[in-house]
Amino acid sequence: QVRTVMQGCSNIPFVAERRHGRGRCAVAKRSLPAGTVVLLEDAWATALFEAEVGQRCDVSLQVPEEDRPLSCCVSTGLAFRGSGEKEAARQEYHEREHRAALSWDSRPPQAPAWVERRVAGTSRARPHLTTAMRLAVRSVWRANDPSSRPWVSLKDHWEDVDAEREGRFQAQAALCLDEFRRGFTDGDCTDGCFQIVDVEFMACFLAALEVNAMVVA
Repeated sequence: QVRTVMQGCSNIPFVAERRHGRGRCAVAKRSLPAGTVVLLEDAWATALFEAEVGQRCDVSLQVPEEDRPLSCCVSTGLAFRGSGEKEAARQEYHEREHRAALSWDSRPPQAPAWVERRVAGTSRARPHLTTAMRLAVRSVWRANDPSSRPWVSLKDHWEDVDAEREGRFQAQAALCLDEFRRGFTDGDCTDGCFQIVDVEFMACFLAALEVNAMVVA
C-alpha cells in the first residue's frame, strides 16, 4: 500500500524501501525543513515515554494549559486535559486498564473470579510495563472487536530476532498477558482477542511494534 500510494503521487518527498530488520520504510528523497508535515494519520494506540507520564495528556499527547492542570486517574496514573480526552480513553482502553490496576489491591467489581484467587493473600506490586509494553496491551484491548484489528498485518521479522531479544520479548510478553487478562470481566473472556492472545502472540506483537511503532517528538 505504501508503494502504491507513493507511485501515484509525484509530489510526495519519499521513496518506499524494504530494509533488513526494519520492514517497509519511507525514506526521504530530499532535505525537509524543520516543521514539515510528513505524515498525518490517526494512531490506533498511543503510550507516553516514562519521562512524559503525568506531564502530557495520555490521549492528545499535549501539555496542559497554564490555568488548567491535568486531571489524573489515581489508579492508573493516566492524565487527561479534559472530559473529551477521558471519554476517548475510556472507549479505547482506560476502563480495562483501570480494572487491571485495581486488581493488584483487591478484586474489583465484576472482575473475573481468577483475579481474586491470584491476588488473595499476596501483596505483589503491579509490575512495571515499559512504553512498548503498555502500547501492546492497549492495542489488543482496543481490538477485542474482531472486525477491527489493523495491526494483524504488521510484520514482526521474527526470523531476525536473536536469542537475547527473543528472551526479552518472551519475558515482557508474560507480563503483558497478565495485564491484558486482568482488564477483562467474566463476560469478556469468551469473546474477541481473549481466545487468541497468548505469550507467543504477545512476544511477536512486541517484536512487530519494535519495527513498526512511530516515535512522535
